[in-house]
Amino acid sequence: MSTRCQIKVKGSKCIIYKHCDGYPESENGVLYFLKPFTKKFRKERGDDPEYFIAQYLRHLATQEIKEDWRHGKLDFFGYGVDTELHGDISYLYTVNLKTGKIIVKKM
Repeated sequence: MSTRCQIKVKGSKCIIYKHCDGYPESENGVLYFLKPFTKKFRKERGDDPEYFIAQYLRHLATQEIKEDWRHGKLDFFGYGVDTELHGDISYLYTVNLKTGKIIVKKM
């Protein structure tokens, strides 16, 4: 079964939904990419939550499309944008762009 998660950014109504690999740690885990991305985004852009969500998804898609094309596939099911929490998530990540902190909550 997939480890689903959602990523909230304080100040935005939009919530990123990630269908699989939603666990926090490891090379494929959410924090592996989310922590350095958040740090760099804050340095370059500040605390714009909607822009963060758009750029985070863009960077993930760019990274994953390269991998998908290498394997001859393209996945249209990995991510979504919601305004409510799903009932089937294993983790909820909350990013505070003002402080740079990421809170991980096991659901």
